[in-house]
Amino acid sequence: MTDDKTAPWSKPAHRKKGRRRSAVSDRWFDSQLNRLYGDVVEEPLPDDLLSLIEKLKAPRPDKK
Repeated sequence: MTDDKTAPWSKPAHRKKGRRRSAVSDRWFDSQLNRLYGDVVEEPLPDDLLSLIEKLKAPRPDKK
């Protein structure tokens, strides 16, 4: 039986060998994601997708 403190699933995913990512590396990672995907995020949604979302948001009649 393993001790919970030594079980691999007990450690947060962002920790490696007892170290936590620094705020600087977090900012760097965020800026790289923004550089890669910023333009895509700012694009408008296609009308077909907006229509589908509206249909999904509409109340459904009760099933009996």
